[in-house]
Amino acid sequence: MMLFSGLITHWTVAVPLLVVLFFCYLLLTAILSRLTGNSLPLSEAFSLSVSGAPLVLLLAAMISKWVGNKFLLAAAAVLLYWSICVLYKHRNSFFTHSETRWTLILIGVLLASILIRLAFLSALLMPPYFDSPRHYQLIHMMVDIFEDHSSLSGFWLILKKYYHIGYHFTLAGLVTWFEMDAARLMLVWGQIVLACLPLPLYYVIRRQTCNNAAALVTVFLMGWAWAMPAHAVNWGKYPALSALLAFQFGLGVLSFKTPNRIFRWALAASGLLLSVAFHTRILFFIVATLIGFFAGRYWVRISPQWRRICLLLVTACLVGLLSIVSGNKTLNLVFEPYLGSYLPMTLLAVSLLSFSYYKYPQFTFSVLLTVLQLFVLLFIPVPQQLGAYGGQTLLDRLIVEMSLGIPLAFFGGLGFSVIADYFHTEHQFSRNAIRVAGALAVVWMSYVFIRHDSHPSDCCQYVKQDDLLAITWLDKSLFDDIRIAISSRQMDVFMHPSPDSIVATDAGSWITPLTSRQSVLFPFTADFGLEITLTELCERGIEYVYVSSMEESFRKATLDQHPDWYRLVFYTPGASIYQLDGCYLQKVPIQ
Repeated sequence: MMLFSGLITHWTVAVPLLVVLFFCYLLLTAILSRLTGNSLPLSEAFSLSVSGAPLVLLLAAMISKWVGNKFLLAAAAVLLYWSICVLYKHRNSFFTHSETRWTLILIGVLLASILIRLAFLSALLMPPYFDSPRHYQLIHMMVDIFEDHSSLSGFWLILKKYYHIGYHFTLAGLVTWFEMDAARLMLVWGQIVLACLPLPLYYVIRRQTCNNAAALVTVFLMGWAWAMPAHAVNWGKYPALSALLAFQFGLGVLSFKTPNRIFRWALAASGLLLSVAFHTRILFFIVATLIGFFAGRYWVRISPQWRRICLLLVTACLVGLLSIVSGNKTLNLVFEPYLGSYLPMTLLAVSLLSFSYYKYPQFTFSVLLTVLQLFVLLFIPVPQQLGAYGGQTLLDRLIVEMSLGIPLAFFGGLGFSVIADYFHTEHQFSRNAIRVAGALAVVWMSYVFIRHDSHPSDCCQYVKQDDLLAITWLDKSLFDDIRIAISSRQMDVFMHPSPDSIVATDAGSWITPLTSRQSVLFPFTADFGLEITLTELCERGIEYVYVSSMEESFRKATLDQHPDWYRLVFYTPGASIYQLDGCYLQKVPIQ
């Protein structure tokens, strides 16, 4: 029952979302089949279609907003009929025994991963970390725009304040269509995207190696071998995960060999453009990947001596850059999900890099060059002309951290393919020996899977039951125009953190999204026993203070030192609310 706990708890959100997603997979599989003249194997078409589903939903949300739900429903019915007809017409060439078997395996892997990922939600009351309340607010703002079919002013207002809204627009569409709760949809969407994220890698490795098993090993490594990208949902990085999934579709379409080049380029460009809408920084992933791809095509044509020189140069630069990153107290956390108990898997993937280069030098060189560029982008600042984003860099630590599993999985899958081919061609093993090797591989993957920790991290579960009670009391008992202090700290995800990058650190971050009361960020290290702290609170017009059980929340003991300054008006063991009386005693006017 524990395995199904997340699905049972959130079935009203998960079931409609899964139905819609599998419609997208069917549609995209048919489109990819027609685009390639039915030459694309079914398993590859399905794995790539998984990455394109968020893009279809974003397009559907746009049609729903500007054309209407009736047209969207009619278009969906026509496309469903067309997809079934296309796949049925070419069933003999498309649904071969081998391809059908591997496609069913992929579907089984995907469904099992979704079930396991959804179990993660059984302990969560609200989406985690400080990003989630902001996403929740933006989704509801988008829902209001959906309901106002004649106005676009709200959309442009949001676009000016927030630079990647494809995620919020897509989820707003789902909330509107199925009358879902936005917070629960955020939770379910994040886990399903996480389960889908490794599937497109099957297409990449299968195209390179023609080895189904190696492609499946790559999927497994990406999904379960390291703490990332699974830990990213603890940070509420739903737009970034969605973009990492979606941009693989456009790049995959670019790799097709098809007579209809115009349609291929149009489909790929649309996919890449829409993936940027999910998260703007994915643009730099796209650029880095394309540079790596075209540089690899040029590299393989030059003389062997120059190839070695270029490889040594890229390797030396990458090693040097990794040493610089490891010496930076903020950026060196990029390696944390791949060290510690995950170090053996990392060392295994890195050791297989030499096997990968032996048989697939162009692809390996392209991947190394792409990784080098991602680390370089950690140091390139955003132009100051962009105002609030001027202190940031083109990529932040978190998005690089959650994506490093992709190249490691590539090296692991390609290396596995080389070793498997060697034993297959050089040594004629008996079927029993192959079965024993397969059994050992299953045991190894089972060990990795069992060791993988997919439970919510305590660091990021801001909202507990006591917090919901406190926020509900606040909503029912206090005036609409109050100002309440919530704990905060500086966010360190860039090489040179900006003093303005202040984020909330407990459930107080949900007060404004859930109650529309104004919350004010205040350092969690503040000593409320000092008179200077009280003076600052009064000068900033703060009337209440919210305290939770999180480690980086305000220290309750310092507020209890002065009951004449801070009066406890709500208390549970996990959350408290204090009213400021000290401003009147000090005769400091509340602003």
